[in-house]
Amino acid sequence: MAGMALFGFTARDTATSGSDIDVLVEFDGPATSKRYFGPQFYLEYLLGCAIDLVTEKTQREQPHSPS
Repeated sequence: MAGMALFGFTARDTATSGSDIDVLVEFDGPATSKRYFGPQFYLEYLLGCAIDLVTEKTQREQPHSPS
């Protein structure tokens, strides 16, 4: 993994007890299942809550709702 960054409710300090943690990840190679789910499960274990890993490519492909 080449990099990680928080975004979403946790980064804005507006998360609730039921919120997941959104993490933007950058891989230094192909995003294989092991490279993707390994860190996700590890972070969920460490932090005790759901983690949503998102790659930059995936984030660009998701439609944005109008503000």
